[in-house]
Amino acid sequence: MPLLSPDYSSLDYFLWGHLKSLVHATPVDSDDDPVARISVDAARVREIPAIFERVRQSLHRRCQACITVGGRNFEQLL
Repeated sequence: MPLLSPDYSSLDYFLWGHLKSLVHATPVDSDDDPVARISVDAARVREIPAIFERVRQSLHRRCQACITVGGRNFEQLL
């Protein structure tokens, strides 16, 4: 699959990007630091229900675009 393929899940597009931005918000000091940050920031993400609503909306939008074009490439509709 191409890097920006619409076939990737909503988690690939939105949630992981959001988590990455949280983890890398400040410079990394050691090799263990990113692992600890991922754990802490993943727990923070779980406490924000609106994030999962945005993931659901993104998935719904992709499904609708796929239906609109009869299963063909729909990236241009997103």
